[in-house]
Amino acid sequence: KFYMLSAGLAEAAADFVLCPFETVKLRLQARADYAAETLSSGLARVVREEGVTTLWQSLPSLWSRQIVYTVSKFSAFEVLLDAAYRDVLRQPRGAYTQAEQLAISFACGYGAGVI
Repeated sequence: KFYMLSAGLAEAAADFVLCPFETVKLRLQARADYAAETLSSGLARVVREEGVTTLWQSLPSLWSRQIVYTVSKFSAFEVLLDAAYRDVLRQPRGAYTQAEQLAISFACGYGAGVI
């Protein structure tokens, strides 16, 4: 379905932006010589010492983990939401106020997180 593609593409884009920060975070956590540095100086140091492509070196493994996770969560949410309106509540979404729709969405999101 469309939401699965949307979730996958959104996660891929978010990971692309996040990956350089994750790289620096890992350096800060794992190497004592990075421990006192700031994020901006850490980014500059990684680029200077290891090259700019290093910032995205872990992107394939990040994508293999995160895209599957995100698509699964969004899929579970959509399935739960459809089932809630169809099988439990038995009224169309428009029959509920915005506050009620928000509460239903929250409950389904919570359920998707648990799954």
